Order: sequence, then C-alpha cells, then structure tokens
Amino acid sequence: MPERHIRVVSLWIHPGQEVAFEAFERAASRIMARYGGRIDRAVRVAAGQAGDSPFEVHVVSFPGREAAESYAADPETVELRRRRDEVIARTEVLEGRAAGLIEGRGPRKWPRKSARKRGFRRFFIPCGSAPQTSA
Repeated sequence: MPERHIRVVSLWIHPGQEVAFEAFERAASRIMARYGGRIDRAVRVAAGQAGDSPFEVHVVSFPGREAAESYAADPETVELRRRRDEVIARTEVLEGRAAGLIEGRGPRKWPRKSARKRGFRRFFIPCGSAPQTSA
C-alpha cells in the first residue's frame, strides 16, 4: 500500500469563532473525502498554554501529493478559502511522512534505555519543504 501524504496543520482562530470554525472544518472534511483525504486526528490545545499556542492541530492525510493538490484546486475549496479569513486568523502547515511507532506495542515510560541510546525519534519527518505560514 502506498504511503499517505501527511500534513500537520496548526490553526489559530479569531476570538469567539469556535462554532464557525467547526462548521468550516466539517465543510473542508467533506471536500477532502472526494480526494481520499481525511483528518486523521484533531487535537484541541488546552487553554492557558504558554506562548502562542494554536486553537487546534490536525493531522491530515491524502493518498498522495497529487490528491492533496487536487483538493486545494477544487472550486469548493477555493470558495471555502475565501470565507476562512473571517474564522481562522493563522495557519501553519508542515508536510511529512509517517515514521511509525517509536518501539513496543503499548504505552511505556519514556524514555526507555534503548531510546536514550539512539536519541529522540520524531513521529513526522519533514519532506524538505519549509513550514507554510499564512497570517
């Protein structure tokens, strides 16, 4: 099975736009599905985090880069992007590939002795593109 094209998307929303953001997210997910794309995981960042934390982080995947580009060019996606500025203040996108589990089958105390010897292993390895930012 070919490896899926993965994007890690950090999203900052305008204050008071939670409901509009969720509607935006549902619309984007419906369009993504046409191209085999999906939001594999959405993480709502806990309030009160130090620094400039996003509202939500998504792990998004497509069957390949071509499918992701087709999604981006879809006329409904283009129209949705016109409305996004009302809801989303900032987006950062990292592209990568799955790196798999660190080791073992279940939760373990971190770091394990063998992991300390090798050093920290990343879950997503960048594919040579710089983070994309829009403000």
